[in-house]
Amino acid sequence: ALGGATTFIRALELAAWPEEAIIALTEAALIGKAPPASMAICPECEEHCSRSVLLPAQTGRDAPVIFCDQRGDTHAVEIPAEALVQWQTSGTAVADVLARLLGLRRSGVDEPDRGRWEIGLLRGHRHASHLVLSLDGERLVLQLNDDTIPVNELLFLHDTSLCIDKPRIVALIDGSPPTEITPNQVREPKPPDIGSPEWRSQIARKAANARHDRPGGSRDKRR
Repeated sequence: ALGGATTFIRALELAAWPEEAIIALTEAALIGKAPPASMAICPECEEHCSRSVLLPAQTGRDAPVIFCDQRGDTHAVEIPAEALVQWQTSGTAVADVLARLLGLRRSGVDEPDRGRWEIGLLRGHRHASHLVLSLDGERLVLQLNDDTIPVNELLFLHDTSLCIDKPRIVALIDGSPPTEITPNQVREPKPPDIGSPEWRSQIARKAANARHDRPGGSRDKRR
């Protein structure tokens, strides 16, 4: 959601994502259905031009089409309707999700054109801090006191739920030192960042195990 603008994700691209991730992101309202795309890449030649799409209601044809004015042997090119299905997200959607996961009420004082969204006041054990979501180059970061944390380092999946690393935020607010590990303690590994290769591999393994363990699956047949 660069510059506060809505970012669109084609359904064909979304179909390649792990099912657990899609469920988590949609249930958290981080992504939602968007109107059909108004632009499409023409598949007719090697130029792959981007052209406006005309829907059946506009042309009377059976399928969406784009009209090519670059070649004499090509004119109306049909585009599959499913290629125009898309989803959307935005900086505002991310801010809403962060506030909800942290149990905060947003003030609604946003400046999306400047890449800035107020999240709310979060109280730690000793101190409190206003949280602000902002755009840092091409990434979204959470600002608190003098610290910034990339949002993708705070959000993670647990089964099909989107979660946030609230203890890390509270520790920064309170100025707490990193927790020391004693010989009798084991720290759970940090979940991989959403969208990273490690995250995709972890989700794929969980999906495969679920298929094998269900009735009629390969593991059930071996019993």
